Amino acid sequence: MAENMHENLAYKSYIKQHAIKDLDNNYNIDDWCDDFHEILQILDIDKIDICGYSMGARLGIAFASKYPNKINKLIMSLK
Repeated sequence: MAENMHENLAYKSYIKQHAIKDLDNNYNIDDWCDDFHEILQILDIDKIDICGYSMGARLGIAFASKYPNKINKLIMSLK
């Protein structure tokens, strides 16, 4: 049962740069990919489906490019 614990869960990503005006301007898409990868490791999630729109699509594409072994499905829509 534990290995399927996250099978049907959905997570919403918090994009730091979009929400916090005073955040260090050096935080970039590569940093976000690393942060998200760390979250997946902490939650012990091996593969994910990513559905992204606009900036979320760009982040999804960047994450899939950097960590292709973590991607099961990638669904993107660019604005």
